[in-house]
Amino acid sequence: MKKLKAIIEKHIRAHIPIYFISILIFTIGIVAGTYTVKALPDPQKVELIQYLKGFFQLLKNEDIDNYQLLFQSIFNNLKLFLPIWLIGLTLIGTPIILLILGFRGFILGFTLGFLIDELSLKGVMFILLTIIPQNLFHIPGLIGIGVFAISFSNFIFKNKIKKQPIHNLKSQIWTYTIIMLSIALLLVIGSLVEAYITPIFMKILSPNLIL
Repeated sequence: MKKLKAIIEKHIRAHIPIYFISILIFTIGIVAGTYTVKALPDPQKVELIQYLKGFFQLLKNEDIDNYQLLFQSIFNNLKLFLPIWLIGLTLIGTPIILLILGFRGFILGFTLGFLIDELSLKGVMFILLTIIPQNLFHIPGLIGIGVFAISFSNFIFKNKIKKQPIHNLKSQIWTYTIIMLSIALLLVIGSLVEAYITPIFMKILSPNLIL
């Protein structure tokens, strides 16, 4: 465990520029998503409002299946983790992974922007209690696996350019995978929060959020 911690700390210090770029791209995605809400045509806004209304009504009247919610959240994170892990093993990982980070930021920004635009202060309260908690783990986890995958892809790319063989390639890939899985534990913690803590606040808030 100490060795793993030392490797991660050394990695962070050595790849500060990649962390900066990744966080910047993710942030740009959030901002773009937020502003996209303003550009939505009225018919699409009406559809989203109806969906939101039905969602809050469902929360009010139905019990939440925590296990199903946990399974769905972990499955969604797995669909994100596996492609990033695989792309990190290729020569062209950097632009694709940054694109994924930007797109995830866009989705989050759009969600935040829409809730605030339609629910005002109630939307802010909903975000603080039901979206922020799991994302305190999901976002660092996503940035972490993204950066580590980019750095490994760059490592492969540089060796390819220099036409140098990668020594102990299997060992390198194994270390890469172990560290990626370790960082991904943040995603699992986020899923647990999303499945067992967030629904409590959703049930409390939903009666006051029926549009």
